[in-house]
Amino acid sequence: MRETKRSYSMFGKQRRLSPELKAEIMQRLKSGERPYDVERRYRLCFNTVARLRRLIGDAPAPLGSGRKRKLSAAVLQQAEQRLRAGDGWRHVAADLHVSPQTLYDRVKFRKRDKR
Repeated sequence: MRETKRSYSMFGKQRRLSPELKAEIMQRLKSGERPYDVERRYRLCFNTVARLRRLIGDAPAPLGSGRKRKLSAAVLQQAEQRLRAGDGWRHVAADLHVSPQTLYDRVKFRKRDKR
């Protein structure tokens, strides 16, 4: 079977990028230009720019990756102490820069367990 080159969508029109244009776009992405600016300048779709970013090893981060964070034992202990002192879940989570749900899932202390 004959191998074909991939087409890149340029706002709905399936056209091929010339090697020179592709190299220029990849150079701009490597230099730190925002992908959105590259899309607008060269009239490319999001998927095309994302594919070129993957080729240079600059993959976009998964959604919500900025909020995920491992909590150390010391941080968990500090959170539990503050909760026992009466601080609210959201205040403690905000001070530790984590989601309240993450904190709730990881800390074993519950205010209702006062037996």
